[in-house]
Order: sequence, then C-alpha cells, then structure tokens
Amino acid sequence: SLVKKLLAFNAGGAPRVEVVVLSRNDPISGMRVFRSAAHYGLSIERGVFTRGAAPWRYLRPLSAQLFLSTNEADVRSALAAGVAAARVMPRSRQASAEHPGELRIAFDGDAVLFSDEAERIYQRDGLAAFREHESERARQPLPAGPFKPVLEALQ
Repeated sequence: SLVKKLLAFNAGGAPRVEVVVLSRNDPISGMRVFRSAAHYGLSIERGVFTRGAAPWRYLRPLSAQLFLSTNEADVRSALAAGVAAARVMPRSRQASAEHPGELRIAFDGDAVLFSDEAERIYQRDGLAAFREHESERARQPLPAGPFKPVLEALQ
C-alpha cells in the first residue's frame, strides 16, 4: 500500500515520514482505524477524527507537508490553504500492488515541483511574453512549487 511504502522511508534510521490519519469519522471509529493499522503493521500513532468537519483545516496545526485524499473538494481546499495536496484515485491501489517494493511518484514540473510564474505570464500576457520571460531567465533556477518540500523530505 502507499502508506506502507511511505513508512518504509523510516527503516534503518531516524524517522523521515509520519503518517497522520485525518478522518471525518468520530473518535470512537478512530479506535478501529488504529487497531486496523496495527494489524497491517503500519506505524500510525496520530489521528484527527473530525465528526464530519473538513479535515484539511487540521493540516497547518499538524505541520503537514502533504495531504492525500480521495475527496477532490478537500484536496482543492488544502491547496488553496497553501498545503501540497493530491487526489488519490481508487485504481492507484492496484498499480501500487504491481510494484510492491517501489514508490513511484511523478511530479508535474509546472506549478507543482516548480513555481507557476511562467504559466501565469503566459495566461496573462500571451506566448510572446512567455518566451521573452523564459529567455531572459534561462540561466536562473525556477522558484519552488508546492511539492518541492515533499520531494526534498523524501530524498
């Protein structure tokens, strides 16, 4: 599973990844979540059970660097709040099982790994302005995007 692969970054050294469960369920249901995590050998020690409230609101207090959810509205809200977030698709579980010892992540460069500055210029001023902007800055590194800290933390 994705969670197991993320927690594998902690093997043989200082913890590098913490997985926190955020759920719209109530705290009583949380007991079952933690028992299930232990059953599957997943080292998950913290959780927030919101009783129906939007879970993305807890990301900042948790100092979360990444929010993963199947709920598109929550992902969009987390992104709007400045937290790197992505929607997990149901088929991803099957794809993960095909490569049990690997975590494969593909990052879109524009506005994800790197800033959307060039895209904003293109949208606002058109192709000619975009080309000029990029030509003038060809030797300058791109500013960081919202997922750069996530990738850095995994390296």
